[in-house]
This record gives sequence, C-alpha cells and structure tokens, in this order.
Amino acid sequence: AFTGVKDGKVTGVYVFNGAKLAEFHAANLKRTTEALQRGQSVIVDNTNLQNWQITPYVLAADAAGADVLIVRCDGGYQGVHGVPADRVEAMRKSMETLDLEKARTAKAPWEK
Repeated sequence: AFTGVKDGKVTGVYVFNGAKLAEFHAANLKRTTEALQRGQSVIVDNTNLQNWQITPYVLAADAAGADVLIVRCDGGYQGVHGVPADRVEAMRKSMETLDLEKARTAKAPWEK
C-alpha cells in the first residue's frame, strides 16, 4: 500500500506486504464484484499468470452480465514489489494463454 493520498495523488512510498496478499486479493474481488453489480466498468490490474487466477473475476462479470476483455501486458516491465529477477522469470515461464472459456471452469492447484 502507498503511505498516503492527498488531493487524489499518491504520496509517500509504496510498501509491499506479502502477509496481507490474500486479504488484498479478497478485497479486490469484493470491490470488483460490487462495481460490476452496479453496472460499472472495471479494470482489474493484477498478475494473472494462469486461467484459474482470473476465474473469480470472469464469473463475477458473467453474473453481472458484463462483457470481459483480457488484455495482457507482456513486455519487460519493472515491478514495484521487489520480486527477485529469478522469481519473475519463473513466473514468466508459468504463464498460460488466458482464455475465457477455460477460465470459467479452471480450478486453483489446491482445488484439483
């Protein structure tokens, strides 16, 4: 999280807290679902490497009757989380082609 926001602009320094990752993902999905249910357009900016990672968002959009467009930025961008280069490379190698039909039924590795 950033340390502050003033006049709509982020101030301070970004500090990643991996211990809160599951909590942040749940909150992000909740906000996304609520916005979709209100008929708002939503952009989900996240590290979605595999179809199962977008499943909850695709299903939330389906339930709200919203269209889904997958846009993947696959350049060599610098991250802000301080993830080591070898881990980023391992993540890059685990990337799947994201597909709406596959995402609708994809399961997390621990659900299989």
